[in-house]
Amino acid sequence: ISGTQAGDLGLRNLGLDRCELAELELGNTTVSDSGFEAIAACGKLRRLGVGYTLVQGDGLAKLRETGTLTEIDFKGNAFSERGMQ
Repeated sequence: ISGTQAGDLGLRNLGLDRCELAELELGNTTVSDSGFEAIAACGKLRRLGVGYTLVQGDGLAKLRETGTLTEIDFKGNAFSERGMQ
């Protein structure tokens, strides 16, 4: 999905609750922290790329629900102070 017009609404429409993906690359999209709720439903996800997106870190707690993520790429993102906590 990298480099497309996919955003938070697009993620919700993908039906990630039935997701079998181990990797998801969302770099260079308009995905923000709000999209993490849909991503968290992807129970087998191990690697997530959200570099150069609108992610600021505020939604990272939602990703803990997966319990499977081992790598997240944030390069090029500006984190908020709250997102760094």
